[in-house]
Amino acid sequence: MLAIAALPLVSKCREGLDAAAGWINLCNDAHHHEAKEDYTVEERTGALQSALDDFHVARLAAIKPYRHVFDPAHPPSEEIDYTKVRP
Repeated sequence: MLAIAALPLVSKCREGLDAAAGWINLCNDAHHHEAKEDYTVEERTGALQSALDDFHVARLAAIKPYRHVFDPAHPPSEEIDYTKVRP
């Protein structure tokens, strides 16, 4: 479930890295003045920020079924003998 929530963020990170690599290649190209970028840096960073914002919401939905595990008031499982668990 967390992988599904993270997929849009990973995709936008990949797009951002591809754009950065493309920009570096343009800088190394002697004809970079003639090249045209499909997206501006602002558009790429905006898309990445949007994906990060969406992920912050989606990750909470992904971990919601397990939140009780992190609650100190949650009773421990009766199936596990905690006296035999090694530190």
